[in-house]
Amino acid sequence: MVCVFVQDEMASLNDKDRKWFSEEIATKVDSALRENKFVSDQISTAIEAFRPTGWRRFTHALKDWGAVGSAITGAIALLGIAITAVIFATGEAGRNAEFRGNTTQHLTNIDGTLSEIRLKLSTANPSDPANQAIAKKVLADAQSKSILIPEPTIQAAAQSFIAAAQSDPKAWDVATDLISYRTIENQNLLAVKTASDLAQTKEDPKLTSQYLVPFLLQYSITSMSVGGDVPENLAAQIYPIDHGPIKPPNGRGKEVIMIDGGGLHIDGTAFRRVVIRNSIIRYDGAPLRLDDVIFVNCTFVIADTPNGRAFAKAVLAQNQISLTTS
Repeated sequence: MVCVFVQDEMASLNDKDRKWFSEEIATKVDSALRENKFVSDQISTAIEAFRPTGWRRFTHALKDWGAVGSAITGAIALLGIAITAVIFATGEAGRNAEFRGNTTQHLTNIDGTLSEIRLKLSTANPSDPANQAIAKKVLADAQSKSILIPEPTIQAAAQSFIAAAQSDPKAWDVATDLISYRTIENQNLLAVKTASDLAQTKEDPKLTSQYLVPFLLQYSITSMSVGGDVPENLAAQIYPIDHGPIKPPNGRGKEVIMIDGGGLHIDGTAFRRVVIRNSIIRYDGAPLRLDDVIFVNCTFVIADTPNGRAFAKAVLAQNQISLTTS
């Protein structure tokens, strides 16, 4: 994520706005970086390296940090951009209102960038309980504030915690939180009202279909809808793998199924052309078949098993998931 400050917008700052904006940015950067003592120590080292011998030694120190140092450099660069923008601003009072109207978005972008940096820093040692706590807090804050962390960052962080879970079971909890957050990337589907809005074919109101859905009884389903009309071989399905698909009447079935809310225990089940939104998804590692399945804003409870890891990685890698485990 890149935070861009437009000079024309910045030109409206008066002295009071400059001071407030600079303090807001400095506070956000300071809060993000001070969470981790390792990060603070690395910054101090870099500053000391810069003082006696100039830029060449400073860049050498940054190179030694590797990926963590790159993230810190991004934070310093972000603060530099913001301060530079404030320095070049002028005090044209007539445009203060316009500036203030854009400031909230600028700060939201900064929040997103700092969330990404904090998450990257936590993966430096994913078995560290402090880093696990930071990652979980970053995700909780991002969800509560509707901050979108870039998908590649989520994927890389999840892979890091999944790998760490082989020797540290607590890292798996962080990995599943990241997998859950990953499905927020499909949030454009939250605006869809029913499955009919997703279907590409006209629905026959007389066509009926049956599905065996593995609901978790302790959760109440909000709604379930179907849409479209397609040949049997293309029809949406939900059925126990051992049972086999339910044959639709007249050789035709619904094009898409949408489930909203509640909970699903998906072990031993086949899903085809299904959108699942705002649901709790439990998977213990039994055989599973997914064919063109989309999860949206879901919470996952996944057993750390070979099949569980395969499922987790599929959710991370694909928006429309196709996966078979045995």
